[in-house]
Amino acid sequence: MALDGGGGGGGGPVGVSNSFTGTAETLELVGNHCFAYSGAFDITDTNEHQLLSFITGNYYSVVEFTFWRRSWEDDDIAFYVKMNGTQILAYIARVSEPQGTNKQPIIMPPYTQIDAYADKQQHNYDSKVGINITGRIYK
Repeated sequence: MALDGGGGGGGGPVGVSNSFTGTAETLELVGNHCFAYSGAFDITDTNEHQLLSFITGNYYSVVEFTFWRRSWEDDDIAFYVKMNGTQILAYIARVSEPQGTNKQPIIMPPYTQIDAYADKQQHNYDSKVGINITGRIYK
């Protein structure tokens, strides 16, 4: 068990179970629920930017990935998720489509490396993007 008292092992200060303290470095667990928030990332180039990275625990989870970007950006943003190094999910937030958020459901198996990334398709403007995960765990 983690020193913070939480089942997820991340985020919370010692003595306070599962409190939100900022950008997730792991999948946080609260009862049967789980979450991770990347926070807002500034992307200023067309390189790949890792927004989340963690390994799931001794449970599987049914989650929804929410990809978001600031609504006034003029660049297409590619979001993608990998499980154990294999890309399993992709979404492109195009300038020509309604901007804001997009939700994608997946099941995350036990003891699986999860990495979530974003990159810009052009280098016109700085972009602010993020990825949130919310869902439920099953043991």
